[in-house]
Amino acid sequence: MQHSIDTQVRITWALLAKPIYYQPILISVVMRFLQQMTGITPILVYLEPIFAQSNVSLEPRFDAAIVGAVRLLSVVVAASLMDKAGRKALLYTSSYAMGWGPITWLLMSEVLPLVTRGVASGLCVTVSWLTAFGLTHAFTHLVDSYGLFVPYLIFTVVCVFCLLFNAVCIPETRNRSLEEIENYFRTGRTFTIRDSHPSVLSS
Repeated sequence: MQHSIDTQVRITWALLAKPIYYQPILISVVMRFLQQMTGITPILVYLEPIFAQSNVSLEPRFDAAIVGAVRLLSVVVAASLMDKAGRKALLYTSSYAMGWGPITWLLMSEVLPLVTRGVASGLCVTVSWLTAFGLTHAFTHLVDSYGLFVPYLIFTVVCVFCLLFNAVCIPETRNRSLEEIENYFRTGRTFTIRDSHPSVLSS
């Protein structure tokens, strides 16, 4: 039993050396990292204190409730648009709750190979929440030292980098089968399956 487990681990590491596996995993991990680096978690955690520092006439708790309602509505709209407008289009043009919030989770489930999906998904979620924890901790120190300007400037730079990453690295998966998406990473950005390829388990 121990021998079979060790063999399976060695096979898994060998598989990860192939582009069809490591490229979608890297894309998914970076998406999770960038999603958190946009500042969404610390902003939501400290939403009421942030509004308290602004000149908004409503009470901070009402402002926070409005933000939550808008986020919920935006996710519903994104769910109806992502198959019509496309994933990348929403990542380019929308606010967080219509783009980098829900769509990156969907993309992760679409691009990760079936063989590595369980472990890779766990890795992505771990990276996401470790980044959220670290950034939320750093946010308080940045605000205490520099006010809101510096963290907002950092988040803006990250959002610009998100656009570049979307343009260069993220494939458009709308109306693509899982086989076509795997073929994209196997062949180097070609969705069309022209020849029969060995299965993922045997590649």
